[in-house]
Amino acid sequence: IGLIGQSRHFTINTYGFDAHNNSRFETGPVRHTLTVGGDAFKDYVDTGGFGVVFTPSGDRTVSGAFVQLKSNY
Repeated sequence: IGLIGQSRHFTINTYGFDAHNNSRFETGPVRHTLTVGGDAFKDYVDTGGFGVVFTPSGDRTVSGAFVQLKSNY
């Protein structure tokens, strides 16, 4: 743990998106909903002073995608 009064700072900027699309269709008596989507974000982190002990400076990129099919008879 840092000393009393020791300075520290955290600057975190995050940029990203989240998108999805639904398509509905039928095959005979079965109704379907197909959902396709994805998201991603990037963090830019700058820390100083004693703050580097808790959160190091740097960049982080996270992304993911999914497909979901729901069917009703």
